[in-house]
Amino acid sequence: MKVKERYLVALGDTDATGAIYYATYLYVFDRARIALYRETGLDLSIFNKMRAVAAYTEFKKVVTFGDVLDVYIWFCKLGNTSVKMCHEVYLGEQLAARGYVVDVYTENGRPTPIPADIREKIEKVLEPENLITYSC
Repeated sequence: MKVKERYLVALGDTDATGAIYYATYLYVFDRARIALYRETGLDLSIFNKMRAVAAYTEFKKVVTFGDVLDVYIWFCKLGNTSVKMCHEVYLGEQLAARGYVVDVYTENGRPTPIPADIREKIEKVLEPENLITYSC
């Protein structure tokens, strides 16, 4: 299941060149992540136990102040203690950026197997990432 969020690029989201600042995408991804968890039926209090441990972004098109982005997010990989969320960001019909964030479930600050009730909700909407390749 892919969830779509819209994001209006604010002036403060841009750098001195007028383009969206690269770190802004992490903020955009985080907003989409909240929507994905909510749409999956996960209680948002889960964020007290989930820790982002990896993030990756590829920039495909210049985005500037005032642009409206369509941000798609989905669970693309489920591990024992972690879940990977893939993102695609579109400006109109053009891919502007794509990437992923990996969250790890923790108890007392340590990675812990994702509880069965949470795992079940994620498994129901999981879309494998085999269609997406990222260059490093």
